Order: sequence, then structure tokens, then C-alpha cells
Amino acid sequence: MLAVAPRPEQVPAVSKPPLPVSPPPELIEAMCRTYRHDFGLTRAEDEAFGSGMTEREREGLRLTMRQLWEHDIRPYVARLLDAGR
Repeated sequence: MLAVAPRPEQVPAVSKPPLPVSPPPELIEAMCRTYRHDFGLTRAEDEAFGSGMTEREREGLRLTMRQLWEHDIRPYVARLLDAGR
């Protein structure tokens, strides 16, 4: 016997959780570590060279990653989710 696919109006709507406006902090930290592998290493403000980042540099990178989420990633994922509804 052949199975008949249900018509779209017979398929119950699936509720999707909304995307967060602000990204989860653990996502931002992961993005920072991916971009700068020395993100977790501390470098003193007066050190000109060496591995690691100062706290000020880390805050700047976190801001950049949040902006990437807000301006590029979140809208793209939202469009994908809306297309799948």
C-alpha cells in the first residue's frame, strides 16, 4: 500500500524558539578563540610582542564578534528559519 503524504494544512505547525537578540556569552567566547587562538592567554599592557591579549584587546574582540552576530549571523539564520516554516 502506498503512503500518502499529508497536505500542508494537516501538518501541525512546529513552534521554533526565537533567536536571541544578544548572543550567548559562550558563543562569543568560542568565536573569539576560533579567531585568535591566543585569546585565553594574558599579555601585559606594556608588552609590545608575544602571545596573548590584553584585557582591553579581548573586550575589543568580543565587541567585534557580537557585532558579527547582530549584523550578519543572526539575520542570516533568521532568514533560514523563516524559509523553513
